[in-house]
Amino acid sequence: MPPVRPNPALSQRRPGKSRLKSCNECVQAKAKCNRERPACSRCRVRGTDCEYGPRHENHETPRDTEGQSVGTISLRWLAAMTQENSTPPRSKMLSQTTIYYCCRFLRTFPLQLAECPPFVHPTLRHQRALANATTLMNMVQVRAPGSESLVSQTVLSEMGAIMSSAALAAFQAYLLLTMLVYFHLPSSKGMVTIETQLNIQSLADHAARLIPPVREEVRSRAEWVLSESLRRTIFTACVFDDTWNALNGITVYVAEELGRLLAPGPRSLWTATASSWAREWEAYASAWASPCMTVGRSGEPGLLLDELWGRGEMSDATREARTDHWVGHLDEFGAWILAICEMSGSGRNGAHDTSNVY
Repeated sequence: MPPVRPNPALSQRRPGKSRLKSCNECVQAKAKCNRERPACSRCRVRGTDCEYGPRHENHETPRDTEGQSVGTISLRWLAAMTQENSTPPRSKMLSQTTIYYCCRFLRTFPLQLAECPPFVHPTLRHQRALANATTLMNMVQVRAPGSESLVSQTVLSEMGAIMSSAALAAFQAYLLLTMLVYFHLPSSKGMVTIETQLNIQSLADHAARLIPPVREEVRSRAEWVLSESLRRTIFTACVFDDTWNALNGITVYVAEELGRLLAPGPRSLWTATASSWAREWEAYASAWASPCMTVGRSGEPGLLLDELWGRGEMSDATREARTDHWVGHLDEFGAWILAICEMSGSGRNGAHDTSNVY
């Protein structure tokens, strides 16, 4: 892969501030709004009522995931891409080595669709959105010379159709197809735009609302798989977002909100069969409930991502014990996330320097 160079032209194309406000539907979905009257293009496509200004009816507050609303992730992405947030989050710098490392993994994920990318669980791989994405990946790989434009338009058409779904599989498929276009259709990589990134965060927000809240007691395999798959997909989306921004000369912002999500779960639970999962869960929960591993927090057992950043009110010995236990049970995806945290200066070796928190 050639040296990574920012695209200065793209860095100048970020939308500026506007006195016009987004419509209520786009605000609620944390989606980009073109602010057309009487109805924006997004509402016209979806056939929803397009209203501007305050609503008088009450709405439920979105459910938090692991104590952290995915909607907060949406706010950071909006701040990074539309500059509509008056107090944007802190920025960070990614080294070329970190960007290269992220790209080497990200580009392989869509090629793994025939098997399973590490954030798509085998029990969920046959859902329609992912099955269609697998077919399109095969089409990209066997395309005839000169047919890239046709293949690209087919992939982009499927991405547009996916936007009408709120399922986790839709979020995963859209992200994988975005990476397929960006890394494997060179003449079409310019089709991946700021609006594409906003679509990814919108699908993440919608998918998160469908996932059951975490619980401390024993849960079903299906429930854990959904929550773990969502977390892994969000981590992947944020890595791609940061990488794409860095490659295109756009400011990369600190993902503080990810800190309250659980770090990737162990290989034993991710690969467990239906018959062995309950036994693996009991062993996993018991290990995290031991006196040397607890820190007074409730909820699903495991390591919070911000513990890799030296955060949290605990002794160094407790943090070391918890982190060592987590590292000892990682799969390849967890090791990838750990490496990115360390390379971006936010691992345990940089516990007192949070300027580059991933």
